[in-house]
Amino acid sequence: HPNRDKLVSLVELLGLCHTILVQTKEGRMVYQASSPDELALVNAARYMGIEFQGTTIDGIMTVKRFGQSTDYELLNILEFTSSRKRMSVIVRDSNKKIRLLCKGADTIILRRLKNGSDKTVLRTLQRLEEYAVEGLRTLLCAEKEISAEEYKEWNREYQEAFESVFDRDRKLEEVSDKIEQGLEMVGATAIEDKLQDHVPQTIAKMREAGIKVWVLTGDKIETALNIGMSCALLSKTMHEIIIDAPTEAGVLKSITSAEVALKAHRDSALILSGDALTHALRPHISPKLMKLAKSCPAVMCCRVSPKQKALVVKMVKENQPHATTLSIGDGANDVNMITEAHIGVGISGLEGQQATRAADYAIGQFSFLHKLLFVHGREAYRRNALLVCYNFYKNVLFVVPQWWFGWLSSFSGQPLYDPWIYQLYNVVFTSLPIFLYAIFDREFTEPSVLMENVRFYAVGLKSKLFNGKVFWKWVSYAAVQALAICMIGIFSFAISGKENGHQDGLWTAGAYMYAAVVILATLELLMFTFTFYWFTLVATVGSILMYFITLTVLSSFQSLELSGLNGPFLANSSTWFCLILLVGFTYMSRMAMLRLRDLSEQAKANLTPSGSSVYLINLGKNASNGDVNADLDDSKVELVDCNVSRRTSSFAFSQEAGHTPQLMSASRGRKLTISPTSARALKKGRPRVGTVPYGKLLQSYDEESAVIQSLESFEKKMRTDSSRGLRNAMVNSRTAGSP
Repeated sequence: HPNRDKLVSLVELLGLCHTILVQTKEGRMVYQASSPDELALVNAARYMGIEFQGTTIDGIMTVKRFGQSTDYELLNILEFTSSRKRMSVIVRDSNKKIRLLCKGADTIILRRLKNGSDKTVLRTLQRLEEYAVEGLRTLLCAEKEISAEEYKEWNREYQEAFESVFDRDRKLEEVSDKIEQGLEMVGATAIEDKLQDHVPQTIAKMREAGIKVWVLTGDKIETALNIGMSCALLSKTMHEIIIDAPTEAGVLKSITSAEVALKAHRDSALILSGDALTHALRPHISPKLMKLAKSCPAVMCCRVSPKQKALVVKMVKENQPHATTLSIGDGANDVNMITEAHIGVGISGLEGQQATRAADYAIGQFSFLHKLLFVHGREAYRRNALLVCYNFYKNVLFVVPQWWFGWLSSFSGQPLYDPWIYQLYNVVFTSLPIFLYAIFDREFTEPSVLMENVRFYAVGLKSKLFNGKVFWKWVSYAAVQALAICMIGIFSFAISGKENGHQDGLWTAGAYMYAAVVILATLELLMFTFTFYWFTLVATVGSILMYFITLTVLSSFQSLELSGLNGPFLANSSTWFCLILLVGFTYMSRMAMLRLRDLSEQAKANLTPSGSSVYLINLGKNASNGDVNADLDDSKVELVDCNVSRRTSSFAFSQEAGHTPQLMSASRGRKLTISPTSARALKKGRPRVGTVPYGKLLQSYDEESAVIQSLESFEKKMRTDSSRGLRNAMVNSRTAGSP
């Protein structure tokens, strides 16, 4: 082949320019690489006849070159860094020639070529663009021959920089850049970087839940766009806003133009290059960039270094202080980004374990993020939010009765609770139930419910369970209960007298208040518990019984002020009557408040004009038998109320003959069948869904004129239209077996 020597030089470069270690396992040679890309290139060289066999302690690289063993003396390794975006090795071959072999990003290598405008270089760059569009990761390879004198002078400077104590990395980079000039292009490589399974579905669910997804990659813009398409971050209908200006003025101009373009194309994707990002991350430009990025459904940053990844996360944190950032990566170049974010997730894979070691959570595949967020993350937020609020609630409930009592005792300092039993409240009486709740409670027994219905994730995104309003509701609720406990205890025990003229005393009232606090705090936990196990019920009952057992034990000691209290306290009918009265009143008032809240939310939903009700009407057997003029009064009409939002929902109507018309909602479609006798219940409030006789349906919706008109127009059309297509589109065939 006329280009055989050049092809051999390219394969030889791939077999030598790397940092791979060779190990022998069970008689087989195994490569240990720092990245899968490097491993793929060395294996490719091995497949094409140049097999790397290892490096000795003396720095001799052994290569089997088309069946013949050849040695190369490894003189220097100029390692890859995030700022260099390339790596080089300097070797002395068997002919005593000193050669520099280099591979790296095309934009970096191109500016170091001595013949960058050569036709071969231009054709190679054109091929690289084609590879990038296909989603392949590309590298440019180059080399040059170095004279012995030039190498000797350069190596002296390199050793001085290498041995430098201060600013060593910068000096090494400057010296390396000095020798990596005047290169000659050898060729280019392209590697397919396959996505893991279920990546598009995971990203789609995250975006559906309201999570803003940004992709930070070291690939070229064309490669990144292809990856964005394959992982469902981008779509063909999206307008692409590309900011690739190399100067600060150009970046500002591009951002201004992008803001204008965004007004015409709301569904736009923002794509930034690494060079543009260098200027865009500056303090006076980053707020403008952040404002633009917030308006775009998708953001991609290409050709970014690990430091730039961390700076992007920092920019989001500074400009969106209330937002929570999560970074996920699988390699060492993602460590800076992972440690900078509020939450870091590392993927354990071919890229090594650096990301997982630096992360808060480690997973095996990207798709596992779906369950980590929507099941474990959502449930952890729910349990921890209620755990924090409940702990404040039970302590306010415990302490505030003494504050209320202070108003009756002129704040004399007289305690309500015995000091011995006072210390056991958080340690013994109320610790185990909340502990078990925080570990074992699950709102849904099947994780698939949370994974498929991402709307449940909104409680965390919108901080519905833990915010200032919720916190003060819990505190106020506890304070009101504490007032009821104090007043009932004081006026039923300490003030009221017995038939013999004696009073129970303050310690009896205090024992009652303590019992009421323990019972209310323990039973309150059951109000928001979804999963009941035998041990949680045992812990609930046991916590209440433990108080009475402790009170009995302490009252048996003559030296304590509680001595002899247990008998009169338990034998007093006022104790049990007041406890039952207090618990009943508390939870009946709570249920009433919950009911009022539900009615208020329902009233707001009925008055909200942002949604509309769409009804799909399925006729019964009379109409499906082919009689278009069938009597509809006795047929059954099935309503599907989708309560859809006009902006976010989409619908598809199937007109296939013999099948039920399918109405699909992207947001909140619901379908339910109820008995005809339940039609009367639909008179109250807004109709939901159901299967009812058509005649009764019209009687039930006197207030819903729009529904009546739609049903009447539908009836007229079914009676008069002889079109076969309309019947096939709207009539439900019971024999078709459709859902």
